[in-house]
Amino acid sequence: MQQIGGIAALARAEDSDGGVTLHGDLAQHARRARRRTPIPDSLWAAITVGAQESGDLGRIVESALAMGLPRWALAPLRQQADTGDDRASQRLARLLAVSDGAAAVAELRQRAAGGCAHAAERLIERDDPMAAQLLTARADTGDADASARLAELLLRQGSHEAEAQLRDRAGSGDIDSARRLDELLFSRGDPAAVSELRDHADGGDAHASALLAELLAGWADAEAVGELRARAGAGNGDAAKWLVQMLFNRGGPADVAELRSWADRGDAYGAELLVTLLHGRSDDDAGCELRERAAHGDRRASWRLAQLLRARGDDTAIDELRERARCGDTSSAEQLSELLAGRPDPGSLDELRTMAAGGDRYAAELLVNVLVERGDDDAVVELRTVAELDDRYATELLVAMGDPMTVDKVRAQARSGDHAAVDLMVEHLGRPGVPDAPAELRYYAAHGSGYAAEVLPRLLFDLGDEDSAVELRALAADGSGYAGELLVRLLFDRGDQRSLDELRTRCEGGDRFAGRSLVDLLAGRCDPEAAAELRARADGGDAYAGKQLARTLAERGDPAATAELRARAQRGERVASERLIELLAERGDPEAVCEIQNLADGGGRHAARALAWLLLERADEQGLRAEADAANTGDAACALAVLRTRWGTTLAE
Repeated sequence: MQQIGGIAALARAEDSDGGVTLHGDLAQHARRARRRTPIPDSLWAAITVGAQESGDLGRIVESALAMGLPRWALAPLRQQADTGDDRASQRLARLLAVSDGAAAVAELRQRAAGGCAHAAERLIERDDPMAAQLLTARADTGDADASARLAELLLRQGSHEAEAQLRDRAGSGDIDSARRLDELLFSRGDPAAVSELRDHADGGDAHASALLAELLAGWADAEAVGELRARAGAGNGDAAKWLVQMLFNRGGPADVAELRSWADRGDAYGAELLVTLLHGRSDDDAGCELRERAAHGDRRASWRLAQLLRARGDDTAIDELRERARCGDTSSAEQLSELLAGRPDPGSLDELRTMAAGGDRYAAELLVNVLVERGDDDAVVELRTVAELDDRYATELLVAMGDPMTVDKVRAQARSGDHAAVDLMVEHLGRPGVPDAPAELRYYAAHGSGYAAEVLPRLLFDLGDEDSAVELRALAADGSGYAGELLVRLLFDRGDQRSLDELRTRCEGGDRFAGRSLVDLLAGRCDPEAAAELRARADGGDAYAGKQLARTLAERGDPAATAELRARAQRGERVASERLIELLAERGDPEAVCEIQNLADGGGRHAARALAWLLLERADEQGLRAEADAANTGDAACALAVLRTRWGTTLAE
């Protein structure tokens, strides 16, 4: 056979009588060229007509959809659906629903009429004229969901026919239809619709009553307000709510007077709106009325009055707050405490102390906050005094500040079995810099404190010295998984040879976290010994080591690292293959792109994806078209669609 440069295009095939084979590079080129040749419509038509087996039909559907050619999936899906394949019926209905043209809609209607639930659902979603008929059939069988959806559909349609159907169904006792009919009448708002809505409300329809009240309040003319007032006076709660809201919004003298009458009759919403209105006015008459209402037990009025007095802030207002607080008004006491806490003068602080000493918990809390903000010695002494009154908040703050006297007191309580004191001490000991904290935590843990047993390993890890490591080992050996995890983290942070050896030992003992940490440590080192050990672990079947090795090789990116990645990819290591492709894509030179192309031709999905987006970055329309026509994944078609959107490219179908 003729040779060119020592290479023959054809060679004798082994184990064949006279057969020949094509040279590997030529065969690969031929496969690539054929792969990028779009399948002609005539072949698609022949395949879809000739296929009969379920497996063949399924493969045609998947291939057509993957290549972005849904029209060629319709015929095999029809064959499958007609044999009772429910999944095929579902997919066919979905494709027809997104297809343009009357033929697709007609087929959906035909299949829905034949009992296909998926086709019916797609027609309903499209608000097709046939949707009401389909939902009506379901609703008449007692399907509550269909009944609700039918009522919503008829409301959206809003036609005379839809209104008549809603009225008929409502008359038959359908609650959803009755509510949607009320809403349709409300949206119309013409005299006939309002008259019918009024009839529904007078007949006991609560939903119609609420809508009618809202409609009357929105009109706000004399006739509408008169009807609203009459309905509210007859005990209609919705009418009363809309009436008092309208009076509040208008806010005129007559409106306020009527709002006051509603509040005096015991209408809670009216009373709330009235005191809100009075608080907003802030004049003397408003203040007097708030006082009068507060005196009759209106707590909203008390709260609003206290706010009003604090906002004024003059001596007269403060004196009134004091008097009201002295008489037991908690709203006034709270507002007075906040006012005093915000003042810098000694007299205000003394008054706050007096209130706290008298048992006002809120005043005591504000006093503690003021003292903590000061932070001087006198403040600490006073905080101790407050804490002596069994003020838990002051005690917690003093312990957090590290006050020796308070810490000793809480320690004594903890040693005597006070669980709350134990928790407070453990929280204190877990903070940095507390002397002898490990020993004391160890004591509480030994006496049953789970909180101490949790805090101790964390503190030992934070200390990080050799004694702490020894104790962490002991806790881990006693079964504390948390201590074992923290010990591994400590060894990883140290990263010396001794820590490496200990990590190896723990890994060999079955500690998976130690194994991963050892691999991470080896991957982060640059010496040949660490690289050799990482490679040995990867070759020994450690998947995580293989992943980290592939990452380090990709980060190196030199020819030797690339060659090793390539070799591992050829052995079937998925992560190595993905890293190699990413490395080649990052390089982007012709040789790298050619290698990605070869990997994609060999069926590599990751390579096909990388190639598609690489071609997109280069705006290579021709290359993307070839990939989209031939690829088994949708990445090229997706990238081509992005390119069309980005650049306004118009491609022939």
